[in-house]
Amino acid sequence: MFRPVILVRLVLWSWFLGSVYVGHTFALQRLSPSVLPIVVLGCTLCALYPYFRFSSVRTWVDGLDLRVLLQIHMVRFFGVFLLVSWRQGELPYAFAVPVGLGDILMALGALFLIISPLNKVRWRQLLTIWNVAGSLGLILSVYIATTAGAVDPFQLRALTRLPLSLSLTFFIPLLFATHVIIFARLLKK
Repeated sequence: MFRPVILVRLVLWSWFLGSVYVGHTFALQRLSPSVLPIVVLGCTLCALYPYFRFSSVRTWVDGLDLRVLLQIHMVRFFGVFLLVSWRQGELPYAFAVPVGLGDILMALGALFLIISPLNKVRWRQLLTIWNVAGSLGLILSVYIATTAGAVDPFQLRALTRLPLSLSLTFFIPLLFATHVIIFARLLKK
């Protein structure tokens, strides 16, 4: 039996390399924009499978300080890249600006929670609010991408190639998975 940390690393690296391959081969360009939520949901469920299937993985992840899970959300500073892509004409305003700004705000919120010296009760309250807002932000970003892609698939073509394709196949599902795990841990206590 794998040690939990080895299994988690194996899953994450395999998934990341698979996502790079998908971006490299332009596989997302061959899909209808209406399939994007299914891709994100499928990747999210695959990310959550080891957590809910293997008690040793769940025990290991639940033993991590919640701030470790929040650190993963520093990747949401990627929103700056979305804003730059919009300014360069690679992404439409209707997608890049709300999603980019939302991601930056969520990254700042996670950073605040990581470094804040609040008491446990207040910290958990703010974590719950941040987790709800962050989850809704991700759902909204997938919705905006899907609807914008339905109107004009070519306006979001940058999302179907590297490095932006990693957001759909790796980063957004990973962030969704951490939100679910944070919810699960908050509900346990």
